[in-house]
Amino acid sequence: EVVNNRAGECEGNSATAINQLFLQGQRLSVRALAGHTPNACHEELELPMQQLQQQPKLEAIAVLICTLPDVPPAWLKQAISSTAAGLEPGDAIFLRVDGGNLSPGQRAALIDTAAPVPLHIEEQAQRQGLAHGLNGLIETVLADGRFALLGRMDADDISYPQRFRLQRKHLAEHLEVDIVGSWCREVDEQGQPIQIKRM
Repeated sequence: EVVNNRAGECEGNSATAINQLFLQGQRLSVRALAGHTPNACHEELELPMQQLQQQPKLEAIAVLICTLPDVPPAWLKQAISSTAAGLEPGDAIFLRVDGGNLSPGQRAALIDTAAPVPLHIEEQAQRQGLAHGLNGLIETVLADGRFALLGRMDADDISYPQRFRLQRKHLAEHLEVDIVGSWCREVDEQGQPIQIKRM
């Protein structure tokens, strides 16, 4: 509702004009008026307006992981747990086992590892390779329809907890960007650093 105020000669101070600015996302800058002392109780001012800074929308992420039956279970659990640690409510992990099946106990253990992040598991009895597995997961995620962003994780990697938060934030703030990546720190089987790979 627009209520008439006591605007003077400045049409920009009328209730209708201010309402239009408000609808366009502008707000009165109180900070700009700090320290101002009016000469009269009804002194007319040129109102300092500023554009409201809206928070970028943070889209849901689906992280895709392809694994082989012979990947050490501890490596896969670490990949899933480190990924889940950096995700938010509404995100999910999609795991594809290429060339084998998980036992009920293995499935339950991996789901518990990812919790509270949902873990969706697909199994392909015949080994068809990484590219085929990722394409299958992409089709699954697109059919699901809840996710705007895709993330990638290898089954023998460890994700920094801030990785997906920073990448999601960057994509939300730079709509001209479609793909983000990062450097990685390579380690040996004992977890000892080998080198930093700049990609």
